[in-house]
Amino acid sequence: MPGQKLTLDPGGPPRLELEWGGYMREFKIIFDGELIGEIDGGQRELKQGREFTLPDGSTLSIRLRQSLFLDELELLRDGQPLPGSAVDPYNKFSFTISLVFFWGVADVIAGILQLFDNGTLLLSLGFSQYSIVFGLGLIGCSYLIYRGYRLAPIATLLLYFVDWFVAIAVGLEADVQPNSLGILVRIFVAVLIFQGWRAMGKLQQSG
Repeated sequence: MPGQKLTLDPGGPPRLELEWGGYMREFKIIFDGELIGEIDGGQRELKQGREFTLPDGSTLSIRLRQSLFLDELELLRDGQPLPGSAVDPYNKFSFTISLVFFWGVADVIAGILQLFDNGTLLLSLGFSQYSIVFGLGLIGCSYLIYRGYRLAPIATLLLYFVDWFVAIAVGLEADVQPNSLGILVRIFVAVLIFQGWRAMGKLQQSG
């Protein structure tokens, strides 16, 4: 059965446990090992949202929300995101740093392979020999995002899309059409980077 364990405070022990079945039915809320509530209506009821009073007197709000094509389980305690939850800005910020870094590494590797092999698969997925340069730029951007530079996410998205458009141009010149799977992956990753940008702004506002 899928589940998730969460702390109430950063660095604290996991005290809240969530368990659910298929399509998020039989959703159970367990606090310090004791069942304190259930949501039986699956995703439909979760999208409407529910509130539970925890034994420590705080209010836990649970809602399944759609954010830029992604379903996220919003978990708020007295209106604040729980640490490590899907809507925790720090969690999204940290994930974005890793995502940009590893995409940059993948860019460099794919660019090197394309430089020596000049195959059509990587080109159709949006990688060209020029991806080496863009990949190095993205690796640098991941560090700048980590350092909290506000323009770093903008530079990241700019490099990301220019890399893609250059690969499309090179591919069309070689009579290689963009792969539909590659397009979907590119859009999905761009959405994740954009969410990390928003999370970075929230952290800077609160900090």
